[in-house]
Amino acid sequence: MKRLLKIFPLFLILPSLFLYSLIGGKKSALPNQKGIKESATEIFKNANKIVNKDTIYDFRIHLSRAFNQQIRATPLYLNLMLNQATRNGQIKDTQIVSENKIKKDSSILIVKIWFNTDSLQFEQPMVYQDGWKIGVNYTKERNRLLSKKQ
Repeated sequence: MKRLLKIFPLFLILPSLFLYSLIGGKKSALPNQKGIKESATEIFKNANKIVNKDTIYDFRIHLSRAFNQQIRATPLYLNLMLNQATRNGQIKDTQIVSENKIKKDSSILIVKIWFNTDSLQFEQPMVYQDGWKIGVNYTKERNRLLSKKQ
């Protein structure tokens, strides 16, 4: 019985170590931020290539989840998300409308995105703090566009 008690903790530790190694240990889910200094224009510069016409809703929901959780997203990570949506044919064109400084290290960026389905467009404010953190409330605009579509 004592021997069994000595072995039992291994049954708890080994699976957790295995899962830990599967998710990459201490690595962040986002790309490394070191050395990434891209301007707002460069974030969206590749978002005008059209490959095919697919639905736009998955991309919107993806953005909604990310922004409502206020993740720390680098410009490179945003660029990867937009490029994926562009390859799926979801984005037709993007245009940066304005960038207003609100503090020393923060600005509000208004971006207009045209989707392939029925030429829907929306203006989305994104708050950049220290160049990286983005916090927006995207859900209200997404719901308005989805109700307009139906």
